[in-house]
Parts: sequence; structure tokens; C-alpha cells
Amino acid sequence: MTVERALFNTEEVSVITGGVIRQGSRRPVSSVTIDSRQVTADALFIPLPGEHFDGHQFLREALTNGASALLLADRVWPLEGEEVTRQARERGAALI
Repeated sequence: MTVERALFNTEEVSVITGGVIRQGSRRPVSSVTIDSRQVTADALFIPLPGEHFDGHQFLREALTNGASALLLADRVWPLEGEEVTRQARERGAALI
């Protein structure tokens, strides 16, 4: 899917948030969401911890739905299990 108009790219996300791109490269970001069910192509998914769920439990779902980047909390890096990093690499998604 071609992004008509990106809000920013993954390199800009890393600068704005003070994060580091740990995997992946420059990708367009057309939307931002904290709900993995609302991720669309080229979205930035920001998984937040909540009272009942931690958004980090839904990283694979966000990638499957087309996320171009995941903004991860430092506490989850390195990621437990290689499945998410493999899936992100295959889809060209950035891990920030």
C-alpha cells in the first residue's frame, strides 16, 4: 500500500521520542494508535501498559495489521522470544 501523505517517518519518531531504532530502517508513518485492533498499514503502534492488559502483549497483532513501527518500552528490550523480531524483520517494520 502506498502512503499518500506520511505524518513523519520512523527516524523522526526516534528523534521525537528520544528512542533508538533497534531494528529496521526509515519507513513512513501515516497514523498513530495505542490499540492494536486499530492498526492500519504504515501505522505507529504505541503499546501502553494498562490496568488489565499491557499493550506489549499485542505486538504480533499490530505487525499483522500492517504497523510500520512499534515504539517499545525499554523494559521489554530485548524482546522475549524471537517471533516478534522475526515478524518485524520480514515485514520491514522498525522497532524503536
